[in-house]
Amino acid sequence: MAAGAFVMGMAGAAHAQQTPPQTVGDWQIECTQTEVGPQCILSQTLSQTSTNQRVVTLALQETGDGRMAGNLLMPFGLFLAAGVQLTIGDRALDARLPFSTCLPVGCIVPIGFEASIIADFAAGSTLSLTVIIADSGEPATFTLEMSGLEAARTQARAQN
Repeated sequence: MAAGAFVMGMAGAAHAQQTPPQTVGDWQIECTQTEVGPQCILSQTLSQTSTNQRVVTLALQETGDGRMAGNLLMPFGLFLAAGVQLTIGDRALDARLPFSTCLPVGCIVPIGFEASIIADFAAGSTLSLTVIIADSGEPATFTLEMSGLEAARTQARAQN
């Protein structure tokens, strides 16, 4: 099962029929046909260039009300109590998101976006994730390019 599906906790979908993954820009789309209809996960992964090892994965699903919800899969070695600070474009959000747990594949941060923030992404914004490295206490920032999210959402909706 791909990281996006694992992150979303869709282990129960193992008996459902999966369609081949699609790529739209920086986004991977994985759809599963379930008894209630297609369920699509849109994910983007940042990898370390030299090793191609996954560093961060963002996995999102439509919630049916114009919002999207999902999880961040973050690397080990972070100061978990500090959470994750989100910056959209050049605007830092007020609250830090807490880590919920760590699993053998990384540490999970539940995340959700209102329709207005998704509109900012469609306009070409980035999503920066700032964390604190546990050993050094220094900040580290990972940046995801969000401009292709709307095209990926459109492609995922076409699965319906």
